[in-house]
Amino acid sequence: MEHKKIGIFGGSFDPIHLGHLHFARQLQNRLALDEIWFIPARISPHKLDTPPAPLQDRVQMMELALAPYPSFILKNIESQRTTPSYTIDTIKELRENFPDHQFFLLLGADTVQDFDKWNRFDEIARLCQVIVASRAGIDDALFAPFDNKNHNFHYLTVPILDISSSKIRKLRSLKKNTEHLLPPSVNEYIVTRQLYIK
Repeated sequence: MEHKKIGIFGGSFDPIHLGHLHFARQLQNRLALDEIWFIPARISPHKLDTPPAPLQDRVQMMELALAPYPSFILKNIESQRTTPSYTIDTIKELRENFPDHQFFLLLGADTVQDFDKWNRFDEIARLCQVIVASRAGIDDALFAPFDNKNHNFHYLTVPILDISSSKIRKLRSLKKNTEHLLPPSVNEYIVTRQLYIK
């Protein structure tokens, strides 16, 4: 089997936006990744109190957003589960199914602040490289709990767009324009489907 360097980019993607794509392109270039696998969660254990848009809609938006990027691959590993998606289960499944690939878990600095609360977080860092991308000026103390020889943590400073899915959902709920935050095809889909309008 061909050996590849694969970035793992998980989340609710509710919706996927230009910030996600920019983040992925930056890390693909910095790490020389062959592909980035986007893995949407059906149920995020971190967002049990805020149900996302229907999975079918989120997957359709991801297909539209990723279409121009041949090395950005949608993987529906977690979306098949009926229970909350834990990253450790995904990493173990990927390593079992693709033993010749090298995997890099791609995280933003805001995510790593709570990483020690993730299910079996220490095992995740033993099974793959964990890449934490942050903006310039992020307090390095945030990373102190993980900065030791027992973890495969790597910190990169990269330009990150100040866009969030929650911001887009809020703007949509207020019936404000979001086209500057989304790929055109995704924005059109959201408007057509009337998503995030309460």
